[in-house]
Amino acid sequence: MTQRRLRTVLLEGELVRVRPIRGDDAPAAFALLHGHPEILDWLIWDGPSVVSELADGYAHWRSDFSDGANYHFAVEDLTAGAFLGAIGLRYEGHEHQGDIGYWIRSDAWGRGFASEALRLVDWLGFRHAESMLHYATVFVGNDASARVLEKRGYTEDPAGAAKVAKHGKLVERRFFSLTRRAWSARDGEWEPRTAVVY
Repeated sequence: MTQRRLRTVLLEGELVRVRPIRGDDAPAAFALLHGHPEILDWLIWDGPSVVSELADGYAHWRSDFSDGANYHFAVEDLTAGAFLGAIGLRYEGHEHQGDIGYWIRSDAWGRGFASEALRLVDWLGFRHAESMLHYATVFVGNDASARVLEKRGYTEDPAGAAKVAKHGKLVERRFFSLTRRAWSARDGEWEPRTAVVY
C-alpha cells in the first residue's frame, strides 16, 4: 500500500500558521540558528554555516514534499507573521511512521508555539497522510522539548533510547511516540482553525 501524497498544506491554530518551508525562509532561519547553541545543541544537525546552505536545503525539502516522502514546514506567529522556526514530518524509509522534528526561536520559548505546531502536524499526519505512528527523539537534558511531546500525548519508550555522535561525543537520546489510536482518543475530534490540505 502506498501512502497518500499531499501537494498543498496550510494549517492555522490559535497561535501559529504551519506552511511549506521555502527558500526565501532561509535568511530568517539562518539568523535564528547560526551561532545560537541554545537551539543547535539540541538538534542532531550542527546548523548552517552560510545562508545558501539553508536555501539549498529548503529547496530540496520542497521536492521531498512533492513526492510525499517528507514534509517540512515553516512555523509562523499567526498574529505578527514572524518566522518562528520549523517542524518536519518525515516518512522516507518508514512509510506510515512519521518522524517528527522541530525547533522554535529561543525568544519565543514557553509560549505554546511548539506545542500548537506539533498538534497541527499530528492532525495532518493522522487525519490526511495515513500515519499509524509518530515518533520523536530528544537529547537527554532537553526537558522543554520532552514536555512539549508529553503535553501532546506522546509517551516515552526507554527501549527506543539510543546514543548518537554530536560534537565528537556520544549523546543519549530519549524516544517518544504517539499511536494513531492514542491520537484519535485524545484529539480525533479536534480541527485546526484553518486547514487547506490536498
